[in-house]
Amino acid sequence: MKKAVILWGLVFLFLTMMKTDSYCRQRARWFKGNTHAHTNYSDGNVPPLEAIRWYYDHGYDFLVITDHNILTLFTDFMVGREKERRMLVIPGEEISSGSPGIPPIHVNGIGLKKVIPGNIGALTEEEISSLAISLEEKGFSQEKINESLRFQRCLALLQSAVDAVWKQGGLPIINHPNFGFAFDDRMMKEVKNGKFFELYNGHPDVYNDGDATHKSTEKIWEALLDSGQLIYGVAADDAHNYSSPVGATPGKGWIWVRAKELSTQAIIEAMEKGDFYASTGVTLHSLSLSSRYVGVKVKPEEGESYRIRFIGREGKVLKETQGWQAYYYPKKEDGYIRIKITDSKGRCAWSQPIFIKK
Repeated sequence: MKKAVILWGLVFLFLTMMKTDSYCRQRARWFKGNTHAHTNYSDGNVPPLEAIRWYYDHGYDFLVITDHNILTLFTDFMVGREKERRMLVIPGEEISSGSPGIPPIHVNGIGLKKVIPGNIGALTEEEISSLAISLEEKGFSQEKINESLRFQRCLALLQSAVDAVWKQGGLPIINHPNFGFAFDDRMMKEVKNGKFFELYNGHPDVYNDGDATHKSTEKIWEALLDSGQLIYGVAADDAHNYSSPVGATPGKGWIWVRAKELSTQAIIEAMEKGDFYASTGVTLHSLSLSSRYVGVKVKPEEGESYRIRFIGREGKVLKETQGWQAYYYPKKEDGYIRIKITDSKGRCAWSQPIFIKK
């Protein structure tokens, strides 16, 4: 009798979750978008309208143009006719900072209203000198002083850019930490309200996988989540070259956002809630994330096979399934759960993490 009650309880829970997910899908839909693209307004090789046309022709629902320290204003600009498919262009900027002695620090501002200058918040020479003297007085070696100064200068740039984007009501994304191996989870832990970062970036010089001495971006994500920091992973193109098949080309990484409508505000609101997933080629049919039930169903492509992994604290694989759908019932000791799906071509999709509260 007791087993029957438990069984019916699980069935009821499953049906409830499916009903809730179905209800959510009726109220919202998935929109495909790229949050990082350049034009010849900075270092891309085509004008903005040509970049927009590429993404429209390839089935995207929204695009953010993010030229370096330039705000390309297409406020809720729509491509396409009213009765045909339309694409939203969201205003954006890649706030790009760089000074002698420090690596490139780049933050994307999504949904901005006015330009944010590069090197915003950079420490002044007086501040750097004062900090150096303070460290020297504490007995730091010159090597440690240089390391600390580099850290503090980079952190000031990151924090100031993130703050400036939030202040405008936009959404800040910390870009490609492994570009020039600018920083890792140690610095990102210090950034307040740094809720988004590029888990995958399509630029060939970004080194998403890290190297012998640097963590991959996924390991950086893992370290941040293990520390208790909720941060969402984004996949993006960082497109520069639209006219040849090599280099920083479009169509490599994107996000699917579940939003009520196709507008800048709706996209940003959904992303703030973590209601999106990142992809390099795998498309999901449905995704359910809660402390009680985590489930995913892939839109399978003919001839492809899929590996679905439910990942928890310290990168532990809690469950692994070969197939196009899977589910998992979280446990408190899991800490958090995220899903990674890999197809037979090596393409991936990543859900956002959910911390388990019971």
